[in-house]
Amino acid sequence: MTIRTRIVATNCIALCLVAALCVVATADVKIEEGEMDGAPFRILMPDDWNNRLVLFAHGYSGSTELGRGKVPLEEYSLNHGYAMAYSGYNETGWAVGAGVACTDRLRQYFVEKYGNPTRTYIAGASMGGTITVCLMETYPDMYDGGLPMAGAVASPLDFWKRTIFDLRVVFDYYCADIPGTATDFPEGFSFREDVVPAVRKLMKDEEKMAELTKVTGVRSHELASMMWFATEGLKELYERCGGNSFSNTCRYYAGSSDDRALNAGVKRYESDRNAVEYLLKYHEPTGGIKRPMVALHGTGDTLVPIEQEHRYKELLEKKGNGNLFVLKVVDRPGHVTFRPEEMARAFEELVAWVEHGTEPTFGDITYTPPKKKREK
Repeated sequence: MTIRTRIVATNCIALCLVAALCVVATADVKIEEGEMDGAPFRILMPDDWNNRLVLFAHGYSGSTELGRGKVPLEEYSLNHGYAMAYSGYNETGWAVGAGVACTDRLRQYFVEKYGNPTRTYIAGASMGGTITVCLMETYPDMYDGGLPMAGAVASPLDFWKRTIFDLRVVFDYYCADIPGTATDFPEGFSFREDVVPAVRKLMKDEEKMAELTKVTGVRSHELASMMWFATEGLKELYERCGGNSFSNTCRYYAGSSDDRALNAGVKRYESDRNAVEYLLKYHEPTGGIKRPMVALHGTGDTLVPIEQEHRYKELLEKKGNGNLFVLKVVDRPGHVTFRPEEMARAFEELVAWVEHGTEPTFGDITYTPPKKKREK
């Protein structure tokens, strides 16, 4: 492989994978940016490095590029002497496999460039939480601790089916105004032009909206964002998996005022075996972790329900690893609505567990900012 580099301040060779590299020195932090196999990365190295590394895995995205803003835990990590590294993925959408490969490749590069850290931590939000669990299970000796935040940690197949696919099926029953189906995506289909008007129409029908909420748990103010995943997200996953991964032939939908009519009327689908196997590969959890994991989740997360954490805990218990997992709860609605102080505190508890054996306790970690005093 041909290596092309552009280097400022220091020399660097990255596992024969770097296509472009730039190192920028600041007063307190050295920032290195580059690209490996089509995935951009960023490494932030504080002058007072404590010989510990925090890797961060981002969530679902329609872009392979890195944003210019700070990622969660970045400011905390640098202020406390941790090196921080994170990668874009060379695929978009539900790119769990690519996220795992790109993130671990970055870890390997960091070790070759800067040396083997005393401790390596992995954290991730949303789909990045799924990637965090996958890395902890795939490379159980490489990561000393994990912090998945609002991740589909128990089963992505179950998450997509019960949260996204079922929403689309039930939505189509109450509002058949979207072109195509949960497995058919017509050419020229547009979320803005085809889905948003249908969502608004259903929201105006209070009776039908109430019925949909009873069955799916999705409230009116969440419907538009959830339906994005139930249309564009399902389309991306269908194309990625090469077919439909979900079957609802035996699914009984409950909670409406007339469940019999609902179940007689919803469209039924059969899954494609190869598509199911693809989704199971990236990634159905095994519970095979060896190091501590602290999960952070919101009680009112509709997109990725907190039940994902409870199911993963059950899986770990069956595997004999339940003692390696603790859930910290934020009592707040929304997906990944954690405050910086809450993420920092969860990370601190993980570090204390890994490095000092102080096991955290299950419970609420909600942070309430102090009220500002009125100026006289």
